[in-house]
Amino acid sequence: MRDLLEEACRRHWAYPVTSTIPWWVNRGRYSWKELEEMAKQLPPEPSVPQIDRAPTKVSSIVRYELGQDVRFKSYEDILAFARTL
Repeated sequence: MRDLLEEACRRHWAYPVTSTIPWWVNRGRYSWKELEEMAKQLPPEPSVPQIDRAPTKVSSIVRYELGQDVRFKSYEDILAFARTL
């Protein structure tokens, strides 16, 4: 679950810029629009190295905890399923 949360953070547009500029600086100095423009200039963050193992693990958790037989193949599959909960 930690890896899924980390991956979600890394895919958020603000992650690279807010990871580069400390929060206490960007809160007062830059507007959201300025942060968005800065974020566009930064390369995307790499995925969590072990994210490829998440679909299998999360499928097992859902089967055990919710009794639903699901087979996730990607982070996007997990995200789509999570939105239905």
